[in-house]
Formats: sequence, C-alpha cells, structure tokens
Amino acid sequence: MITPNPTPSEITVSLEWAEKLQVAGWPQEQSVFYWQWYEDDREWPTWDGNSEWYCDHMHVSLDEYDDGQCYAAPTAEEVLRKLPAHIQDDRMAILRMGDTYGVYYLHHESGYVDERRHLRLSDTLANAAASMFVFLAEQKLLPAP
Repeated sequence: MITPNPTPSEITVSLEWAEKLQVAGWPQEQSVFYWQWYEDDREWPTWDGNSEWYCDHMHVSLDEYDDGQCYAAPTAEEVLRKLPAHIQDDRMAILRMGDTYGVYYLHHESGYVDERRHLRLSDTLANAAASMFVFLAEQKLLPAP
C-alpha cells in the first residue's frame, strides 16, 4: 500500500543499507536525508525520549558526526541515478513482484531469451538499488565520479 505522506524512513534506504553504502563509497555530503543517532532528551516529531537511530533531514554539519553516528540515507531515485544505465551491452531494469522490488541488468541476444544479470531483491526499491550500488562498487563496475 502506498502511504500518502510517507516518513523519511519509508522513502530512503534502511539504516543497514546506509551503513553499507558509506563503506562502498557513497558520498555522505550530498543526501537530503540522513540516519542520525540521537542520545539526548531533545523533542523531535516522533521522538519518544529514548536514544535511537532516526531518519530525517540533516540540520547540522556532518563534522559533528565524525564518530560514525550519521549516514547518508538516499532515496531510490538518488541511488538509481548513480547506477550505470548499461554494463557493456546489458541495460538496467527494475521490477516489482508483490512486496518485493528488484534491480538488475538485462542481457539480450537476438534469438535468445532475455537473461537477468546481477539481480538484487529487497523489500523496498531504495534498498534494492542500494544493494546493486554496493555490488557494483565491490565489482569495480561503477563509473568514475
């Protein structure tokens, strides 16, 4: 079901994928949303008074989070824009099967059945795209920035 007014954590990569993206080289200063660790008693819109990870717009300098407690949380569109449209002759494609999303590269040869390569599945499109970014980074298949 589509949420009419989604929260940032519903449209961005999960905290798990935000951490993996950082390790894979995702730029930390260019995102609209960030996963941040709050450990104080400030009042926030969904704050329950406990220390926790929270996904929201970034309101402070990243320099204040040099201890690894802040990660860029890109949306699906932000990640998809950084993926190559083609890898050799294979073109990027997206699929949805029920509640599962996939990002893959489609290989086509005349007279043959299309083949899905490097299929990455997840519960959200943002996480599936993040999984592909991390995979391509590990395989050194991302274009130079």
